[in-house]
Amino acid sequence: MQLAPFRPWPLVTPLHTALNSLGLQRNGIDRHTVPRFTRDQRKQAIRRAIQAYHAMGTTSVFEGHSCAPELISIYREMWERDELSMRMGLVVSPVWRDLDEARRIMRDWLPHASGNGFGDAMLRIAGVFIAYGGDVAAAAMQQHNHADDLGFWNNVRQANAPSDFEELCLIAARNNLRVHTIAIHQLDELVPVFDRIDRQFPLAGRRWTLEHMSVTRLADLARLRDFGMGVTLIPDFHLWKVGHQRFLDLDDEAASLVAPVRALRELGVPVGAGTDASPYDSMATVRAMVLRRERISGKTIGEGGRLSVPEALQVMTAGGAWFTGDEHQKGRLRPGYLADCVVLGQGPTRTDPERLESLERLATIVGGRLVHGDW
Repeated sequence: MQLAPFRPWPLVTPLHTALNSLGLQRNGIDRHTVPRFTRDQRKQAIRRAIQAYHAMGTTSVFEGHSCAPELISIYREMWERDELSMRMGLVVSPVWRDLDEARRIMRDWLPHASGNGFGDAMLRIAGVFIAYGGDVAAAAMQQHNHADDLGFWNNVRQANAPSDFEELCLIAARNNLRVHTIAIHQLDELVPVFDRIDRQFPLAGRRWTLEHMSVTRLADLARLRDFGMGVTLIPDFHLWKVGHQRFLDLDDEAASLVAPVRALRELGVPVGAGTDASPYDSMATVRAMVLRRERISGKTIGEGGRLSVPEALQVMTAGGAWFTGDEHQKGRLRPGYLADCVVLGQGPTRTDPERLESLERLATIVGGRLVHGDW
C-alpha cells in the first residue's frame, strides 16, 4: 500500500544554507559531494551543544521530532559511558516508504519506545514522531528511500497525507506508541482525527503530544484536555520572531490563542515551552510568554495571553517535566526531586522582563554535579 498524494504544507519547507564559492571550497563541497556528518562530528557537535545549553542554565532537553536513529545511537553511547551531562528525552523519528513498512517498523523495531519507553532520568527514548502533511521534496525523498544518502537530515524526510496520518496514528496506538506531531496552524484539522482514533483506542493516559502550535481555537484546546494530550510551544518564534507577519490583525481574544500557553494552563492541559534552539537561551522563551511582544512594531499579541514571570518559569520547568514522565521527580526544588538547578546572578522576578536574557548564569547543576560555572 503506497502513501497517498497530497498538497504541500506551506509552512514546512526544507532547511537551506547558502554558501558562496569560497565557502563551498573551504567545506570541501563540490558537485559530487553528498552532505553527510561523520559519527565523530555528530558526537562532537552534541558535546558542544550540551555545554552551550548548560551555560544558559539548561539541565534537561526534550526533543519530540528530528531524532534520526543514528543520532539516538550517539546519545545512547554517551549515556552508557556516563558521558551525558544533559538529561535528554528523545522521540524516535522513523522514515518509511509506505504504510506496510510503517506497520512493520512500529510493530517489530520500536517496542523499546512503546509505553514509557526505554532509559532512565538521564536518557529516555519514548514515542514516535508522525508528521501531518509535509513538504513535496520531503515526500519525494521519503518515497524513494534516500535515507542512506541523506544521513542525519531526518527532520525534512517524513511527510504524510492526512489520510495516511490517521492510519499511521492507529498503527501507533495498536502498538502502544505515544504519538508526537507538529500542529502549527492545523489544530482544527487534527482534532477530528484524534477524535476518531479516541473512539477505537482511548487516548487518555497515553500522553500524546502536539508541538509548535500557533493559531488555535478554544474549543479545540478543550478537546486536547479530553484526550489527555500535552502541548509544547515555541513562543519566542511565533510571537516575537514572526508575529508581525501573521498575527497583528487578530483581535485580542484570537491573538491570545496564538501560542496559547495561558489558555492551556487554565484548561488543565499539560503544557511546556522551549527554545527550538533559536536562540537556545530559555530566558528568551520566558520573556516571550511574559511580554507577548513582536520584534518589529513592539506590539503585544494577545494581552490576555500574557503570563507572570513565575508562571512562565513554571511552564519551562515543572511543565516540561510532564513530557518525559518525570513530573514527580524533576522541575521543582523540593525534597526527593532530582538535584538539578541553575544559580542566577539576580532573581528573575526582580528583573525587568525586557532584560531577562541578560541574567548571569553563575552555575548549572545536574544531579548534584556542577556542569557549568567555577564554584
